[in-house]
Amino acid sequence: MNDPNFYSNVITQLKLILENNGFTIYLLKSLKEKFCFDILAKNDASLIVIKIISNIDNISEDLLDELKFFSKIVQAIPIIIGEKNRRSKLENNSIYIRKNLPIINFETFKLIIQEKVFPYILAKRGGGTIFLDGNRLRLMREGKEVSRKNFSDLIGITKRSLCSYERGVMRTSIETANKIKKFFDDTVIRKINIFNWKYHVNIKEFLDINIDRTEFQEHLEDILKDIGFFTFWAKDNIIPYDLFITSKNLKSFEKIDDFYPVCFSINQKTQKINKPKIKDLTKMSQILQKKYLHIVEYYKPSNLPVNKMPVIQIKDLEKIDDEEEFKDFVKELKL
Repeated sequence: MNDPNFYSNVITQLKLILENNGFTIYLLKSLKEKFCFDILAKNDASLIVIKIISNIDNISEDLLDELKFFSKIVQAIPIIIGEKNRRSKLENNSIYIRKNLPIINFETFKLIIQEKVFPYILAKRGGGTIFLDGNRLRLMREGKEVSRKNFSDLIGITKRSLCSYERGVMRTSIETANKIKKFFDDTVIRKINIFNWKYHVNIKEFLDINIDRTEFQEHLEDILKDIGFFTFWAKDNIIPYDLFITSKNLKSFEKIDDFYPVCFSINQKTQKINKPKIKDLTKMSQILQKKYLHIVEYYKPSNLPVNKMPVIQIKDLEKIDDEEEFKDFVKELKL
């Protein structure tokens, strides 16, 4: 369970910080919504997907997988903001990791956004570790005309460890890093740019997610596959969309221009489309710069809850032969 007080406080402060630093944001309105993220934030340089959770040890693996998948699809940086784990409060300037996703506390996030000061500690049981800027360490040591043997004795490490630090192939403890920093300065410590965080997603795994489908949804999936798409179904309201599609060329998953998902909300009848969801999808699509569509069996324009809502009848999809024809069809829609 998330702590409502922590969630509310962080949400309020995040909104101010992000908007004051040039981000356009999309904010989920309620803690009750079981989405894999709470905020989308975009500026000219970055798109961030943020999840807020008080105790990071309560994050389920399914949620982490969905967060990675959604972030990969929209080409975003996933960041989890937490308060504590089972043992203690999360430390400042530290990155905690769950399933290769970065977790930081609010103060660390604020420093990143407001002052461009990135964390430098990778947290783990038994104490955090730090990467040193090996080349700078070597140059500064040589500049002081200190041999590896003498410097390693001075710091209390082995010469072999110092060689590994200078080659940049081994982390060091916070205690050792502080000794080295005291002898030189803090420029020998390598900061971790969280906006360059690498995470892996096995997209193929999401092709086989077992989601219960209605007869209408199964029919739609068959049509999309005939056109030439892979289909990705969302589960348990983990994201506001019901379905993503993309080309069957899996290599295109690495290219934002080729991997477009077109995003769907699936309803057999337009009467079932709810206005809050349309508002969510409209705002999200503006931030993501991706089109979304509503797929229905039939509709009357008078039944649409919002003017110019992008609705497609399934009979129109049945007339489309391939991916390029589909793209042309979507371009012609007045969205």
